[in-house]
Amino acid sequence: MRNLSALFLTSMVISVAYGQTSIQGVVKDGSSMISMPGVTISIKGKAASTKTDATGKFQINASPTDSLVFNFLGYRTQTVYIGNQTQLNVFLENENKALEEVVVIGYGTANKNDLTAPVSNVNIENLTKRTTSNPMQALQGSVSGVQVITSGAPGSSPTVRIRGVGSLNNENPLYVVDGMFLDNIDFLNSNDIENMSILKDASGAAIYGVRAANGVVIITTKRVR
Repeated sequence: MRNLSALFLTSMVISVAYGQTSIQGVVKDGSSMISMPGVTISIKGKAASTKTDATGKFQINASPTDSLVFNFLGYRTQTVYIGNQTQLNVFLENENKALEEVVVIGYGTANKNDLTAPVSNVNIENLTKRTTSNPMQALQGSVSGVQVITSGAPGSSPTVRIRGVGSLNNENPLYVVDGMFLDNIDFLNSNDIENMSILKDASGAAIYGVRAANGVVIITTKRVR
């Protein structure tokens, strides 16, 4: 019994000496107010750390002079000084980092800045706002260096020039729709397009062959989810 009492007193002395107390709290998304599981909470300058549980709650032992650092991917890191607080409600804000522009190419996707060939991404939202019967007609004036010429005859297909009027044999570009090679996209509705990229020079032939000598229009259609 005396040994137990001595052990208890020793624990109390150590606790007081270090000045640690149990800090509890909950972490939520600052916009939606939804609890966030898996947030890492560490004591600044120390090795101790923990994570929030499935309900966004956490518990960690720290001293009043410590600061807690809250870290979660995609959110701004937040540091909170403890002081005399034992219960914390922490709200994390989205980091809102701009994503690198991704281009769909013949063998997958790539960051636009990593490509040597001139590539343009088409703003699909603006494309669908135009009342045209063909998505290439809607492209007129949307991408620099691309000419769309219409004859005005009912049902006629527009003539598209990606590399200017000096293109080989004045041929239209190669259309690649969901990986299929096509000569035209008259059948396609602008509202069915998820993204569209245009390869502007003959280097597209290295991916798609000689048919891509006049440029390539790469289209991915929307999928039913």
